[in-house]
Amino acid sequence: MYDSFNEPRPDCKPGEHLKVLPEKNYGYYRVLVVEPLPERIINFGALIPAAGIPAGQSLARVNNQTAGTVLAVINQKDGEFAKFYVDILDRFLVVISQPENDPKYGTKAAQFFLNQNTPLHQRIFWQFEDDSLGITIWNPLAAAIAAATPLRIRIWGYKYKLEKLQMAPAMSTTVTCGSMSNVTGGI
Repeated sequence: MYDSFNEPRPDCKPGEHLKVLPEKNYGYYRVLVVEPLPERIINFGALIPAAGIPAGQSLARVNNQTAGTVLAVINQKDGEFAKFYVDILDRFLVVISQPENDPKYGTKAAQFFLNQNTPLHQRIFWQFEDDSLGITIWNPLAAAIAAATPLRIRIWGYKYKLEKLQMAPAMSTTVTCGSMSNVTGGI
C-alpha cells in the first residue's frame, strides 16, 4: 500500500487485495491489473439552458438520462473499480452523489461538495463497475452563469481489474464506495 496522502498514486499493486466497503455490497477482491486512466476534461457548459443558471441555483442534475456520455467516462465495466481525482477548473460547485439520488432524499446517499478550493485529498472518489452516480452543478456566485459558459472538471486516476474473493485475505487495503477519500469535501 502507498502511504502518500496528497500525491496521486494507486492504492495497491497487482496481486494485493482490496476490501471495498460497504462490505455487504462489495467485499474482498484481488487486484489483477492497475492501469492509469487518461486525463479527461468534461465541460458541463453545453448543458446550461439559454436562460443561464441564476445566482445560488443549480443546473438540472447530470445523470445517466441527461448526460450519459459524461458518465460513460466514469462508469466502469463488470469486475472493474476506479479511483478518480477531480479538479474543478472553473468557478462553480460540483455535488457528487453516490448512489445517485433525488435531492429531496439526500440523506440516502453520500454527497460531496467540491469547488476550486477543495484540497486534493478531498477530491478523490471511487467508482465500482457502473453503480449509479449523480452530479449536480451549482452556481455559488452572486451573478448568473450565462449559457455556453465553460464549466469544466478534469478527472484522472487509476482503474483496477479485480477478482472477487470468497474469504477475507490476511491483509488488504480498505476503500469505501459512496465516500470520497473517506473525508467529506468542503465548500
